[in-house]
Amino acid sequence: MSTRWVLPHLFKVQSARIHWSDEYTRLRYEGAVLQTGMDEAPLQFRWLLHPVLGLPRQPFILWRNRHPGGNLSTQELANIPGWQPLEVIGLPVDDSWYDTGYDLNDQGPIQNPLPPIQAALQRLQLGAPRIGWTRLNVNNFSLPDWEPSNLEAYLEDLLKTRLLRGIQAMLRDLPNGREHEKYVVIEKDESNPGRVNPRLLLPQCRVVAGLNQPARSEWHPLGLLLVGAGTDPLAALALGFGTARSNDGETDDLFMVSVRHQMQVEDQEYEFELADVVTVNQQLPVPESPTGLSARIIGHNRPQKLDGPALETVGVSWDRSENPNYSFLPPNNTGLSVTYAVGRFGPHFPQSEILLTRRAEPVRGWLPFVASKPDTARPVIFADHIVRSTFSDSQLTASPRGLHCAYVVAAQDIFGRWSHWTAFEFQGPDEPPQTPSILSVKSDPSGAFMVDFSWDWSDRSPEFIELIGTYEDTPDSRLFTTRLEFGGYEEPKPSGFEVIPLDSKRNPAAGWGGAQDRDPLEPEVRFYRLIVSIPIHFAGKRSRFFQVQARGQCHIHHIAIPDWNVSPFCQAVGTQIYDTTPPPLPTVPEEPQWASLSDIAGVNRVLLRWSGDVNVAGYVLYEATETTLLAALGLPGPDTTKPFTERLAVLRAANLTALRGAFRRVRKELIPRTEPETVYEMALPRGSTVMHFYAVTAMSHNQVESCWPDNSKKFIAVAAPRLAVPVAPSLEVSPLPESAQALVNLRIKLGYGVPMDKIELYRVANDKLATNVDTMGPPIATLNVTGTEISFTDDTLTPGWRRVWYRAVAWSACDDQRGVIEARSPASSAVSVLLPPNNPPEVIDLKVNEPGSSSSEVLVSWTSHAPVAVTPLGPHNIVLETRDAAGSTITRIEGHLDALTAVDNRNDLPHAIPGGSAIVRVGDADSYRIYAWLTRPAVDQPFSVTVKIIDPLRRIRSVSADVPPLS
Repeated sequence: MSTRWVLPHLFKVQSARIHWSDEYTRLRYEGAVLQTGMDEAPLQFRWLLHPVLGLPRQPFILWRNRHPGGNLSTQELANIPGWQPLEVIGLPVDDSWYDTGYDLNDQGPIQNPLPPIQAALQRLQLGAPRIGWTRLNVNNFSLPDWEPSNLEAYLEDLLKTRLLRGIQAMLRDLPNGREHEKYVVIEKDESNPGRVNPRLLLPQCRVVAGLNQPARSEWHPLGLLLVGAGTDPLAALALGFGTARSNDGETDDLFMVSVRHQMQVEDQEYEFELADVVTVNQQLPVPESPTGLSARIIGHNRPQKLDGPALETVGVSWDRSENPNYSFLPPNNTGLSVTYAVGRFGPHFPQSEILLTRRAEPVRGWLPFVASKPDTARPVIFADHIVRSTFSDSQLTASPRGLHCAYVVAAQDIFGRWSHWTAFEFQGPDEPPQTPSILSVKSDPSGAFMVDFSWDWSDRSPEFIELIGTYEDTPDSRLFTTRLEFGGYEEPKPSGFEVIPLDSKRNPAAGWGGAQDRDPLEPEVRFYRLIVSIPIHFAGKRSRFFQVQARGQCHIHHIAIPDWNVSPFCQAVGTQIYDTTPPPLPTVPEEPQWASLSDIAGVNRVLLRWSGDVNVAGYVLYEATETTLLAALGLPGPDTTKPFTERLAVLRAANLTALRGAFRRVRKELIPRTEPETVYEMALPRGSTVMHFYAVTAMSHNQVESCWPDNSKKFIAVAAPRLAVPVAPSLEVSPLPESAQALVNLRIKLGYGVPMDKIELYRVANDKLATNVDTMGPPIATLNVTGTEISFTDDTLTPGWRRVWYRAVAWSACDDQRGVIEARSPASSAVSVLLPPNNPPEVIDLKVNEPGSSSSEVLVSWTSHAPVAVTPLGPHNIVLETRDAAGSTITRIEGHLDALTAVDNRNDLPHAIPGGSAIVRVGDADSYRIYAWLTRPAVDQPFSVTVKIIDPLRRIRSVSADVPPLS
């Protein structure tokens, strides 16, 4: 005997003892009971194989054996002796399968074999579930009872289905079982168009051109066979993947299902026998009721006609029960949910229905719902499609109210046992209101407004559309309100306002309704135009924003509940309107304006000024020259030798208001306003010597210009001045030595040409600063010009050793009438004078034996006001002498004050050099002290020291001091 293979991941058997009377009690069953004419067989067997094996051409065999004891594996048990064949189970085939290679011999019990089809019917009569789900009442309303199927009709219908034809074709076309899994049946149905006009609920109006294609399907016969056998108790029995037997043995008997199979791998053909061994589960737990039941809207199909009912898709979901791969089923707990029944109460009570596909008549009953097995764990979802409708006056009409119903779900295992029901009450959202849209608002100065608005007629007609107009800054004050009553009709009732239907391009339409649509048979967004006049009040503002909003109600919402589900007002759309009153003319200066002097490019510029106004958008500037205006008046050209005042008087007396054509606009853009005064810089033509006249007008925000100046004095007159630069004066400087104080006499001689008005005198005691008059500081005196020569005595000078420099500058006279601006002449040549001090400098604060002195060296110090720098007459000299008690000279040191060694502070003073002498200046040049190191003639011998300062005039000052020995 060949070895049987036990491969649970490829072939698996389940078994349980099912007493339907016990199930009747457990469920407290109320409902129909299946009558087959045969007693129920309590021992139920189900099995399934992996699609990778393909479909064996031999039927399955059920065996029985006594358990030998011990702890043998199923592989070992399958190959022990003593197995007795009980039944042959296979596909319900007949002679038409002769060319498929499938075994056509009898099936059924070994002692009483039957043809395969009769054997399949016998399996159904013995093993089909006797009862189904129990009756469920909610609020005294009952869910439809379970209906037992007519088993003879079920088997007859099964034999005619595509499934068995597909299996037959698969076995005929593919001898090798390894290829069965990928076998695909492709079918076309020429009489069943697969794509038509997408109208889901109502009779078809027409088929979309070019889309009338035949229906096409592709399916896998083996996959569909295994899904049916693994989920439907009836299909498992009829298709040879299950059976049932009476209890004629011991409770611990072993049962085995085996099948012989052939497969070809490359060029080698293999024949083997698959098997699985089980004991009958005497108390298999029933499937648990579904948990986590919920429902939500997952899809919405728009109405298929105007104001028709919509189709809602409700996703009913619940927790996915444990559903392991077939090879990993627990050995003692196989009561797993494989299919479900889904029911609904409502939405029109007392309506209730089972939401399953009914089996074909006269089979009766329902096909159970099979949940897909996803790659990842997630809830089961069942899609329920509900037409949102209601009964009104005994007619089915669209309902805008949210769906209100209750869903119930029960689970079934592979043996046909049902769990108790789980219920969930669902309340869906109401159909949202539809809001009209404001598309545009346009106005004209008369106060008439055109408001374009729309309503989408694709699904819902309006009951009414209400429009309101307000100012944005006062939204509570309505300027107009109109309510257009449609009542579901295409044209509104008269409202006292002019309303015009528009086509899809927002041009006036030929009529209402279909004439507004691109396709008269397909309502879409329809456009309308409301023409309304309102009084315009600016309330002191320069502009106001006029806005329009709209709201509405769908006709079927009004039918459901009057004044219910009125939409909110849509987003406001409007337009800015401006005051059309011309703004006032700005105020300009009457007096003539002088431009600036010419810049480096030779251009004169003027800042034109006039009053600002916050209520205007900007200003327009116009210009005309003196030449142009005189020509327009028929007068000769300007005489530039005459004063500007005389020339201006001529034009001020003329009627400039009538000469607007002589003025040109300066710039295209408006001059921006500023408050309280607007200033605009204007450049005159290079070298211009004529007057320029400017007119300023204001422009409002709605582009309304103010009136033209009505008086010649309301034009701004501008002329370019000229600069009169005099020649540089000459300067002579001489000191007055005879006077008791320091006096300097200055004589200024003026040249000819431009008249001069005043003289400025400058003085500085610095050679470098004197090179430019602008660096000499403010003038020391300003003198009026009284002739061609001016004298001035400077009595503010302090004598000193620094040279003092003088320069003079002349200023021309100003002539406003001729446009002559005063100017400064070039500076005179720099002239210097030196006034030495009356007395030589002094030696101050002579000190001896300063800290740091020693028994051999003495440090002396003094200070002086003598300048360190070399004076114009030469340097200051220092002489230092020491004498003994007899008056004999011991040491003599001399040097220029500016050449002495200098340090910043006393800490930096060099140390004494034994036997030597040194003079050092400590501090800066303006505040210093002089130190000197001297050698003592003897430790205990006193001596004297004398300090002399000699100025550049050889004047001497000296001071002497005795130097005692250090104690």
